[in-house]
Amino acid sequence: VAAAVNQPQSFDGGVRAVLGQLAKAGLTTSGATLFDASGLSVNDRLTATVLDDVVNAAAGTSEPRLRPLLDVLPIAGGSGTLWNRYADTSSAGYLRAKTGSLTGTNALAGIVTDQSGRVLTFALISNNAGPEGRTALDALAAALRPCGCAPVLYVRPASAHAFGDGPGGDWKETNNGSHRLCERHRRTGFC
Repeated sequence: VAAAVNQPQSFDGGVRAVLGQLAKAGLTTSGATLFDASGLSVNDRLTATVLDDVVNAAAGTSEPRLRPLLDVLPIAGGSGTLWNRYADTSSAGYLRAKTGSLTGTNALAGIVTDQSGRVLTFALISNNAGPEGRTALDALAAALRPCGCAPVLYVRPASAHAFGDGPGGDWKETNNGSHRLCERHRRTGFC
């Protein structure tokens, strides 16, 4: 990314290039701290909201230049870091996601096509959960495919945090639907 936008090919240049391209796409990166822009530094900090905003922009129609980001996401039960995950679920072949892990931290961000044909975006992070964190993230992501997620509208107060962003998670359901997951998919008008 740094070379493509004439920034030095260094950690600092990479960080400036990545943050600059996200800003150019209209994405806010508040709450993000990047040290090396590779995700390998323990000093990198990203929220689930920032990750989901990037995936959502790539999946949407307003930023077509971000669409190639989806092409490089591993396919559940088929390629990359997901080749041996989700193989025994209905999500195999329908879920694409980037994995991330450091000691005690796991992340999963991507897209899944639900049974009704809608593309849902998600970003999940677990901290200090050990191996159970990855298992929980996989289970939650796999649950999105069969849920069908009826159009239940959820709103998040401006001061609330999304799942994985820290304390809070106080999504408020605005009707009597039974689903507790919010797809946060702005193209369809949710959240």
